[in-house]
Amino acid sequence: MRYEIYSYSSVGPLTWGMTASEVAAAIGAPSRTSRNRYKNVVEFRDDFSQTCIYDAVTIRLVEVTFSSQKDTLFFGATDLIGSSSLEVVRTLFRRDSGAITGFDSIVYPQLGIALTGYLPNKEAIKSASAFASGRWDIASVGMSSLVVPQS
Repeated sequence: MRYEIYSYSSVGPLTWGMTASEVAAAIGAPSRTSRNRYKNVVEFRDDFSQTCIYDAVTIRLVEVTFSSQKDTLFFGATDLIGSSSLEVVRTLFRRDSGAITGFDSIVYPQLGIALTGYLPNKEAIKSASAFASGRWDIASVGMSSLVVPQS
């Protein structure tokens, strides 16, 4: 399945605020479920390297992440996992020059997209996420403006 990000709206058939049962009806049951250190519910779908994160209080969908599987997550024509890391960073930066970086992540606040393991390229942790409004507000404290390499 192709998941296309529509900033602050949807990722493929998933929209922000869905319940876990609504997500399961749309894309299938998770392989496993846990809670992260912030007590958010995290569902893993191993067959296509995808996670869904639900807010700890509302238990509603706030973030969708993909890693390792090419031809799955797109922003427009850009394959966020299958394209080169630098190409993805530059493409998104052209759309959101207010991007910030820190903690091995790049956040594009105007696009609702976060990348991990892209600059420098770290294939072992490379992942791309779409997130709901407000999701990265606190986590972005302490991050700095992204400087994109020219060559």
